[in-house]
Amino acid sequence: MATYSSVGETLARENLTDQVTASSTQNLNSWSGKYRGAVVEDLDPPPALSVSPNDSISSAQLAAYERDYSHLTVISSSTRALIGYLSIPRLKTLLREGKVSESDPVKAAMQRFNRKRTNVYTVITMDTPLEELERFFKGEPMTAREGQ
Repeated sequence: MATYSSVGETLARENLTDQVTASSTQNLNSWSGKYRGAVVEDLDPPPALSVSPNDSISSAQLAAYERDYSHLTVISSSTRALIGYLSIPRLKTLLREGKVSESDPVKAAMQRFNRKRTNVYTVITMDTPLEELERFFKGEPMTAREGQ
């Protein structure tokens, strides 16, 4: 059975649609000024703490605990290049399961970065605008300028 709307109902529905569209436009305008030119540095992040792959797990765990860090960067002892990271929650699981011990080196528990040329990394610096950082965390594509 077909239903018919009166002229008044149709006009009311169109008016509601116009209000929703206006509201959406207003929300977009408020998002454009969301960060007001702020950059990553304005978040005042704590400095990164790096460990060597040959450091003991116990020393890395202590350093993370003292600074209340959940992740530590792992850098090469010789070149100081970033080679991976150590996730403290994952480390606790590995210790609990007996897969590593506190006397083992960090390299036994770290996550290594895949350094193949086909992988493209997004560089985020202290000067990266927060709008770009938000797009990065949402998994949205970055423009060529943003990822440099």
